[in-house]
Amino acid sequence: EARGQENIRQIAAEAHKRGMKLIDHFDATLVWNIGEGFRVLCERQLELIRSLHDGLPSYQFCPNNPVFRKTLHDYLVRDVENGVDGFQVDEVQFWHHGCTCQWCREAFRRDTGWWIPENECDSSWETRWTPFRKRWHAWKVRQATNFFLELRRRVKGIKPDLVLSAYTTPWAFQYPSARVNHGRDLNDLARTFNFFGLEVMSRCVLRDARFTYPAIKTQNFYGLDYGTPMWDWYYGADWQNDYVSWALSAMAGRSPMLSEVAKDASVPDYPGFGVARGAMKRRGATPIAETAVLFSVASRD
Repeated sequence: EARGQENIRQIAAEAHKRGMKLIDHFDATLVWNIGEGFRVLCERQLELIRSLHDGLPSYQFCPNNPVFRKTLHDYLVRDVENGVDGFQVDEVQFWHHGCTCQWCREAFRRDTGWWIPENECDSSWETRWTPFRKRWHAWKVRQATNFFLELRRRVKGIKPDLVLSAYTTPWAFQYPSARVNHGRDLNDLARTFNFFGLEVMSRCVLRDARFTYPAIKTQNFYGLDYGTPMWDWYYGADWQNDYVSWALSAMAGRSPMLSEVAKDASVPDYPGFGVARGAMKRRGATPIAETAVLFSVASRD
C-alpha cells in the first residue's frame, strides 16, 4: 500500500499543477473472485455480509462491520492526506440478501427497537410489504448514507470540501430493487453527496437514444432539487456513438464521460463545440419547461 499511496501522491500533485481535481473511484464491498479476492475472502470472513436466507457469509463486506468500516475509512483518509480531492465509492450497500450479522442486528435493534428474526422462515421475511421488512429496508438506506457521513466527519479537519459522487443506471427509476433490495438510494445519499450521474449501459447509444434521453432528463431532478452538477457515463466504442452521447448530455445541461476513441473525420468535431459556438452553459442554466412530472419514490417502491 505504501507504494500505491506514493503513486497517488504524485498523481495528485501533477493534477493540481494543471488545475485538475483527483477523484478516486473503486468498488468497496465486493470481494471479486479473481486475483487476491479468494485470499481476502478467507482471511476476513468475520467482516462479510451474512445472508438473510441461511446466515452464511457472502462475498461482500458488510458496511456496518466496525473492522471493515475502520479499515476502509483509514484508507480513504490516507488518500485525502496524499492529495485526493474526492471519491466515487461504489457498492456501499447490503445487497438483496443481507445483512443479518451481529453488528446489523445490534444496530437495527438500537435504532428501531425491532429485532431481526433469527428464523429465516419467519413470516416477517415473506414479502417486502410486511411492517418489519419496510422498516428494515428504510433503515438499510440510512445506514449506507451514514457510512459516508462518518467519512466526512473524519476528514473534515483535513479536507472540509471533500467531493463525493454517486451514480445509478436508468432502471433505478423504474424498479425498486436498488433502494428496497440493496439499501442504496440517491435521494438519501443527497444528504452528503455533491455530484450525481447516470451510467448508460448501452454499447450503442444511437440505437437506444429514444429511451436514454428521457432517462437522463428524469434524473435531472437531483440537479433541480439539490443544486448538484450532473454527469453521464457512456461506454461507446466509436466516434459516432460518442457524438450522440455527447449531444444527449449537452441538451440536458450535463457533462458526459466518454471513451477515448480515434476521431472520425466524417463526423463533426463535437468536442470543439463549446459555449463560444452556442453550446449551453451548464453552470447557471435553468429549465424553462412549463410542465412538471411528479416522480413518486413511494409509489415506485
